[in-house]
Parts: sequence; structure tokens; C-alpha cells
Amino acid sequence: MSNLKHILGLFDDPVRIYYFDENREIEKEEMVYCQMLHEIVFGEKGLAQTLGPTWEMIHDSRFSKIEAMTIINRQAIFGGDARLGVQYITENGPLSSSIGDLEKYSEILGEGRNFHNVLVHPDTDCPMRQWLERIYTGYTLVRPHLSFRCRCTGKAIEPSDFWNAPAEDVWNLIRQECPNRAFTQKGTPTPYGEMVFKLIRADLIGLIHDYAETPLIDSYIYLRDNGVVVSAEAVQKLDPHGVDHQRVLQEIDILEQALTHRATLRVTATKVLTSLGFEQFLSEFQTPDKPKVELTDIERDELLRIVYTSKWPDEKTNLVIRLAGFIAAVTKKSLAERQDQQLHKAKARSQDTINKLLDGTLQPINHYTEPVLEIPRDTQENEVMRFAAIMDSLTKNPLKAELFQVYVAAEMDGELGVLDILTPIFDPNYELDEETYFNLLRAVTRRARSLRVMDTEEVIPRGTTDTGSLPMEVQEIEGEFHGRDSLKK
Repeated sequence: MSNLKHILGLFDDPVRIYYFDENREIEKEEMVYCQMLHEIVFGEKGLAQTLGPTWEMIHDSRFSKIEAMTIINRQAIFGGDARLGVQYITENGPLSSSIGDLEKYSEILGEGRNFHNVLVHPDTDCPMRQWLERIYTGYTLVRPHLSFRCRCTGKAIEPSDFWNAPAEDVWNLIRQECPNRAFTQKGTPTPYGEMVFKLIRADLIGLIHDYAETPLIDSYIYLRDNGVVVSAEAVQKLDPHGVDHQRVLQEIDILEQALTHRATLRVTATKVLTSLGFEQFLSEFQTPDKPKVELTDIERDELLRIVYTSKWPDEKTNLVIRLAGFIAAVTKKSLAERQDQQLHKAKARSQDTINKLLDGTLQPINHYTEPVLEIPRDTQENEVMRFAAIMDSLTKNPLKAELFQVYVAAEMDGELGVLDILTPIFDPNYELDEETYFNLLRAVTRRARSLRVMDTEEVIPRGTTDTGSLPMEVQEIEGEFHGRDSLKK
């Protein structure tokens, strides 16, 4: 099975270690599960399509080398593999997935884009740089348009060649952008600084320049429940360092999922091909000059598509014919020639998407461009985002939805006291439980002239003699909630 493992990349992946029983027959339920998983990753509006240019980037061999550089070697206390940054894949999926996996891709994309922005847009007040840096603050008032362009007066540096820049220039860039984390108090590089230097030497900045200057999906999610962050500017003020509410760029989370799922798909595909005797078929293409069949990373994805769109095990013959035709077609050209052609097209597709994002003809994917609820188009930016934040909190908490009806009635009747009481609860981070709900209703009943006396039976349960309000804590947040739906911390 060694050749099958090779063509599917199981031997060439330094980050993912594969463990599975080569002799165990694949069950139909396992195949059905993987077909569903394939649709999630590669289907319409799937993970790969949502990542867009970033997914094109992972097929470049530079990405694999850079990804491997994030592995931290450490001494095992109890024996075994104690390295950080590797993932163990079995036929049942990954053995483990941690925050460290997200941090790895966050460092690659976050640092790479930051260095790229500094080199290409040296002026901090450049509107294009400010828009590109929205992913670090979670929001921006800058909006791309057809005449949107760089307005830097400083001299830009070609990012594609910076991997070969003098060591002094590379260290100066790292010292400028990472003065604390990359260097000790004495000015010597830390292990992190050494890693960043190696990443730049491996052409991280050039990789970002070719494919992923900015993300297609720029929203942020909470790590606790994967909920999309709304009212990003308000969240940034309340929890600027992500201590209470850890959050990550959604692109990072999707990328980690897509790569992990693809690894699982490769394991099952290997077993399917083994059951078909495909190893023997591959031997027909082996020659003294070419002892093994080699596929590019893009071709491996195509091989997965052929396997998981088949009707295995009912139509095994048809699957074998399709696989044979695919291998025969791709091996007509050398691996290097195919790789160059495929990556050239991938870069062109990526640049087309990036250019459309930069001129505003294509909107990034986030909570506002693809909202769950309709947002009025004739309102100002801050009102649109405030509306989105409120509506999102209502859909998640039915108690808030009921109080919102009270809020609307009070607003129509000019009950300012009621509005003051209820406004804070529509903050997405406000936790509204049943006890607080009844406390708020009691408080509102005393303040509102428009609420009828007959409604108090609904506010105060039957049999309750104490009609006073219980002590309650209401978090008060000043200002409007507006900003993009992404926040990094």
C-alpha cells in the first residue's frame, strides 16, 4: 500500500501522522460518512469554497514547509512523541485537536499578512492598509470602492523577493513589528523570533502575496461555542485582550477543520483503493526512471472527488475505470510541469478574488454581507450594525425577544424610563436568565404608564404576596454597537 499512501500524501505530510489498520475492510457506513464529509469540505459553499484564496494557497509546496516549521520539538517525559503542532489521524478521525492547532495557522496568516502590509503599504494612514488591517481590530470604517488605491508616500518593498533580503533587513522588520515577543530585554532573539525569521526565509510573505493578502471570510467567532462575534467594536472595548471571551478569525477555524477533514478523507480513500486492488494498477505506470506515481496536491483533491462521488460499493467497475483514466491522463506530463501549470492558475484565481475585494465589487463573507436576518439597506452604517446585533441576540434568547416587544411598545409611547432599563439587555454578551427576566418585568411595570394593571398577573406569578422587586444587576453599556462582525483576540 506504500504507493497508495504516497500518491495521497500520507508520507509527505510532516504535520499529520497517520495511524490506521491497513487490512481492515471499509464498511458502507464509513463510506457514507466520508461522502458527507467530502460535501462539507468541497461542496457548494463548503469549507474550501468559503476559504477561497486561502484554500488555493495550501496547495503550494511552500505552505507545507512553513506549516512544518511551526512544530515545536520537546522532550517526552513518559516516552513517545511529545512534539507540539503535530496531529494524529486515524480511520475514526483526528485523535485530538486543540487551541494550538488554531494558533499555528493564526501565526502563519496573521504574521504573514502583517509583514506583507508593512512592506507594501509603509504608511500607517494608507486607507488600503487600514482596510487590510481590519482583521486585527475586528472592524473598520474604511470601505473599498472602484477608485480605492494605496496612498502611501513611503517607498514600498517588493514582497516576493523579501525572503532573500539581507539578514539585517529581516531582523529589523521583525524588531519593528514584534519588539517584545521576538526579542529578550537584552535584544537577543527569542525562540519565537527565530521561528519568525525562518518563516520569512521560507518565503511566507511571498506566499501571502501570491494568494491570500486578505481573507475572503473576515468574521470572528467565539471559541466557547463557535458563535459569530457581532458588535465587534463594543466587544473590543469590553474585552480587548480576549480574556473573558476568547475569539479567533473564522478563517483560521475553517482552515483547521478543512485540513483535518481532508486528512480523514485520505485515510478512507486509501482503504477504498486498496479494496479495489488499485496498488497493482499503479505498478503498471512504474518504470526504472519513475519508480512511483506522483500527484500534485490539487490532483490529490481531484482523486478524492472521484472516490467520494462514486457509488461504491455498488459500481466498483465504473470507479476503477474513472480512476484509471485519471491516472493515465495526469501522468502524461511531468510532475513539475503539472505543478507549475496548476499553481499558476491557482494564483490567477486568487488574485482575481483579491482584486475584487479591494475594489468593492466582491464583499467579504461575514455576518453583514450574508446575514441570518434581513438588514435594512437604507440606514446608516452604525444603525445597520446596531440592528444586526440586536436581532441576533433576540434569535438566541426567547426571553430577550419577549422583552423586545415591551421595548418597542415603550418606544412608541415615549417611555424613556423603560428604554433605559431594557436597552442594556440587547447586548449580545448580556446573559439574561429567567430570574432576571421577571425582575426586569417588575421594574418595567413600575416605570411604564402604558402597561395595564391587568398585566401584572403575568409579571408577578399568582400566589406571590411580595410585589417588590428583587435586587438585580443590570450591566450598562454606553454608546452604539457598531463595527464589523469580526474581532481578533
